[in-house]
Amino acid sequence: MTLTQLEYVVAVAETRHFARASRKCFVSQPTLSVQVQKLEQQLGVMIFDRSRHPIVPTTVGEKIISQARKVIQEHKQIKEIVSAAKGVVEGHYRLGVIPTVASNLIPLFFEPFQKRYPKVSLVLEELITEKIIQALVDDEIDGAIAATPLHQRDLDELPLYYEDFYVYASRNFGKKPGEKVSQSDIDAKELLLMKDGHCFRHQALKLCHRVQDPSQGVKYESGNFQTLIKLVDSGCGMTLIPELTALSLDKTKFKSCVFQFKDPAPKREISLITKRRYAKASIARAISDTIRDSLPGDVKTKRNKKGLVISPLSG
Repeated sequence: MTLTQLEYVVAVAETRHFARASRKCFVSQPTLSVQVQKLEQQLGVMIFDRSRHPIVPTTVGEKIISQARKVIQEHKQIKEIVSAAKGVVEGHYRLGVIPTVASNLIPLFFEPFQKRYPKVSLVLEELITEKIIQALVDDEIDGAIAATPLHQRDLDELPLYYEDFYVYASRNFGKKPGEKVSQSDIDAKELLLMKDGHCFRHQALKLCHRVQDPSQGVKYESGNFQTLIKLVDSGCGMTLIPELTALSLDKTKFKSCVFQFKDPAPKREISLITKRRYAKASIARAISDTIRDSLPGDVKTKRNKKGLVISPLSG
């Protein structure tokens, strides 16, 4: 049994296809297939049911694949120990980021990170929270940046910063520029939301639920804040946006259309999430340090002030 064979088995389990698995592992399909068959012969069991399409693991195969992932992870941990001892931050790191964070955070920290740590190959992927959790469990990504707390037993959460919620409303909102608002000022019938699947949607509905029944419905749903902002500009209701999105707006829009909440202002917690026993800890620390250093002053100064944190979970 070799580490390479275990990596091939995990690749087939993830892709459910020998050809795609071979491309993922950068080997020919015959090479990968032969090694998987050799492992099955050595163990005396079938790991995959090849009669089904797509290919699926057998019952015992599921257990073998689960253990193979652990072995591969422990192997990575050995490399991490050596790199840490040498004081070197290097390697390949797959980072999942929720879309409502990615659009404003990635431009802040990605270039500084590349300059600080040129030996790290950082691959970013936008994923909603539900898929991030599963990808971490399946070792498809090494870490993730998402709204927390998620209350997942096998995951660690390192809070990076807290950002306030803001109301973005048209000029007929009825509030003077600079005037702070309360949750009762949010009209659920006029609210434009992120579409289902985004944790920011759940947080916005929870804010509404404190004063109104969100089952009254909403006017429009979208997958990104810029669409919602443009709709508000055209006179279609109001929306909620996170602080980094608000700070990215031009000064005119910020002064006339952005409204802060009265204290205690609702906010979301953004964390770096990893598995509890994970490799590449030095890269994770490098990512968290660079993000914190790259935050705008207003966000950085209240990095550790929790306040009224709205859970990203539905229900």
